[in-house]
Amino acid sequence: MKLIKRFLFLLLLTASKPVVIEEWIDFHCFYCQKFATEVLPQIKEKYGDDVILKINHLPLTDLHPNAKKAAEAAVCAEKQDLFWEMHDEIVKSNAQSEAAFVNIASSIGANRAEFEMCLRFGQATKKVENDIKRASEIGASGTPFFLVEDVPIGGYAEFEKFDELITKAIEKEERLSLKDIDPPIKGRIIIDPRCGERCDKVSTSFLNNYFPTLEIEKIYMTDESIPWSPYVTVDSNITKAYRFADIARNLRQKGDEFVIRPAVLTPVYISKDVLMEGRPQLGDDEGENTVILFTSFTCPFCAKQNEELFSLENDMKIIFKHFIRTDNDVVLAQIAECVHTHNPEKFWPFALMILDSRPSSEENLFEMFNSVTGLSRNVFDGCKTDQDIINIIISDMQEANILGVDATPATIINDFMHIGLVRKKELSKLMKDEITEENNDS
Repeated sequence: MKLIKRFLFLLLLTASKPVVIEEWIDFHCFYCQKFATEVLPQIKEKYGDDVILKINHLPLTDLHPNAKKAAEAAVCAEKQDLFWEMHDEIVKSNAQSEAAFVNIASSIGANRAEFEMCLRFGQATKKVENDIKRASEIGASGTPFFLVEDVPIGGYAEFEKFDELITKAIEKEERLSLKDIDPPIKGRIIIDPRCGERCDKVSTSFLNNYFPTLEIEKIYMTDESIPWSPYVTVDSNITKAYRFADIARNLRQKGDEFVIRPAVLTPVYISKDVLMEGRPQLGDDEGENTVILFTSFTCPFCAKQNEELFSLENDMKIIFKHFIRTDNDVVLAQIAECVHTHNPEKFWPFALMILDSRPSSEENLFEMFNSVTGLSRNVFDGCKTDQDIINIIISDMQEANILGVDATPATIINDFMHIGLVRKKELSKLMKDEITEENNDS
């Protein structure tokens, strides 16, 4: 069936202003096909020429290796006013190869020679790459992605969602935007003066991209109840915002407010003292740099973070803290803490061994434990129920929760916390910058 030919590209004169929907598609994306065959016909039936759909291309080549060539084939067909004929046939046949696209072009009445020249000599490449670039600029990373006027829809949506937005857009004289939909939202960014220039430079503009009705007040204050800075909160109206679901995973509810995760703002200044006494330590107490590592033994990037740190020649002391991500982390943390309790000088070699190999069974773990420490199976088994060890791990997790650590590696370098892997070059720069700042302050 030939779907809604040409209405998608022609701006017809109608009694009301036409509503423009832009879609970014991948020809081999199931939900793009579902929209074209199920939702789009309903839009056309109800709104006819009051709605114009503009197609943009976003081939997800990591998932669909031939999607970019399919997009170029569609652009070449469009040059001969045969876009939708090509679209329908690619969707129908799931065509993947250049030869298949050429055969489709012939079957829909395209000039085969012109089409082949366009496809094989890259005459459609620029258009597709421009579409990909614009997708990146507006934050579209998957397909389908839509803009109804200036209101985004990320992912597949049923007709009712489009119907609601199209109706609102038709009623407006200007382009529909999120400002016409979202309630007013108030927020605060609290900056500890001890944080200095780093916190002043932190931008919250990404929040306004999601929530244009958000107004943020900047407050400078030292409040010992606030564990990190900048500390960004927004009121509960954010839950009524159109794009709340797009950012909900980066919010933590606290009373009537929502707090932005530190990971979004990294690095953040840690204003609370972190408990270091009795924790595994490497390096000199008098080291100029203090590094605190919240580490999960099942986190692949934690092994790399330790490797990057230990490759530095900076004068520093490193403190180890446990972070539990998975069930497997529990026993690994217990046995690592067991080594620290019974044979503390063996803790770091053992911890690094676990991070590097991530033992797949308890028997493998015991073999590593025994080879490094020489301790018996009875000690190994006893540590799994040792309440003191359990309390240490719980204490580390409670502290992580207070500090907003919810992912690893989390590395605190001289009071600034970074969530995620920090490479050697950046680590070295951070330490040198920190010492320079401290010397300047004194």
